Amino acid sequence: MPSWSNFYSFEKAIKVICKTIEVKNAVEWGPGLSTELLLRNSNANIHAWENFSSYSDYYTKKYVEEDRVNIYYGDIVGGRGSKTPYVAGPFSVFGIGEVDLCFIDGRFRADCILIAYHLINPNGLVVVHDIKRHAYQKAKKIFPFEFEDMPAGDGVGIYGKNEEIIKKVTELYAKTPVTHDWQEITGKKDS
Repeated sequence: MPSWSNFYSFEKAIKVICKTIEVKNAVEWGPGLSTELLLRNSNANIHAWENFSSYSDYYTKKYVEEDRVNIYYGDIVGGRGSKTPYVAGPFSVFGIGEVDLCFIDGRFRADCILIAYHLINPNGLVVVHDIKRHAYQKAKKIFPFEFEDMPAGDGVGIYGKNEEIIKKVTELYAKTPVTHDWQEITGKKDS
């Protein structure tokens, strides 16, 4: 059902983060291969919001037997106005500073970036897929520390509040090869 283009740009990021910090609680806007990577590389409880009901149904069925994954359908309320519960949905589960990792690859990413800033703990990290897009540039400035890589498509950004954590991520990222586990996960070959 979902498309897996530009997967490489966040595969490495998620693996490096899971080796750098202990990810107990993860929030996703836009479940998919990121969910699989978190399951394989961490012991995290994963809470993912999806705004398309068909995708939400697909992932709910896919992970029905997986206790660590919770999929939520977040309807986009009010069009250009309030985006609750999709964007602010994680506040129905977590309080400020209770999340270790936020992964953003869904709708209203600039808004999700601002919510993620408040969700993550002092050592937490935020990953934004397709970060090169103009619409996200102002929102990401809320974070004091960042690392960005543009290996494919519009790249990936990793943001946090702790300079030492971002330094560790940057160092490990430079040493970590891309392994293309997406081929194993999806059964598709690199084209």
